[in-house]
Amino acid sequence: MKKKQQKIWSIISWFLLPVLWMGVIFLLSDQPVLPGPKVFLGDFLFKKGAHMFFFAALYVLWHLSLDRFEQNTGKKIKRKWLWALILVFLFSLTDEYHQSFIPGRTATWRDIGFDNLGSLLAMLWVYKII
Repeated sequence: MKKKQQKIWSIISWFLLPVLWMGVIFLLSDQPVLPGPKVFLGDFLFKKGAHMFFFAALYVLWHLSLDRFEQNTGKKIKRKWLWALILVFLFSLTDEYHQSFIPGRTATWRDIGFDNLGSLLAMLWVYKII
């Protein structure tokens, strides 16, 4: 393989995990009904907790990918924490928009809020603030 092709594949591999995780979220969002507890409060807590978990993990994966990019290219990314938050925020918007087309699902600003609360908590955890 040529050196330029190796570099391209190397860069792709740095960002593969967050993109695959976004695919997992997309597949879950594509389900008309997701299982959960039958009690309203339990269902609410379970599903909103899942939103926070999946998007917190997405933040961590984006942050790690940006770290790998920095380490392997020598190019410093300013405000890496913010770039990862922006990427997660944009995906949360597209994920909710996608859900608006799925029978039995709805797009809500509340879910976008829980998604981004998860990513914010992950950012605070990554930077050892909490």
